Amino acid sequence: MTALATIVPGLLAIAVSAYALYVSSASARRARDEETVRSSYDEFEQISRLRMEHWRAAHLFEMPENYELAKGYLAAAVMPLTEAERSEMLLCERSIAIAIFDVFEETYYHRERAEKHGR
Repeated sequence: MTALATIVPGLLAIAVSAYALYVSSASARRARDEETVRSSYDEFEQISRLRMEHWRAAHLFEMPENYELAKGYLAAAVMPLTEAERSEMLLCERSIAIAIFDVFEETYYHRERAEKHGR
């Protein structure tokens, strides 16, 4: 009986530890998932801010089917441009294109990571 009295608490402690590990692991996984979703929404918000702040480059944010229409509106809004204004717009477009690509790259990384972990 004495051996059983010492084994049962030990087994119970192992079971409680295993359950605590499971709960802790599930909680950490949920926190990572929530952070990934939050990060994705932050990236979309960043793109929206860029679009509003740099409306002269709004055509860069358009889907292919809307690109020509947006480009036409932009041309009507800003034409004619001086050479300096044109150069400024080209630099702005390049910077925004790089920012868009950075967001795409980060989103792609999160997607790859989620697929790797089966989410």
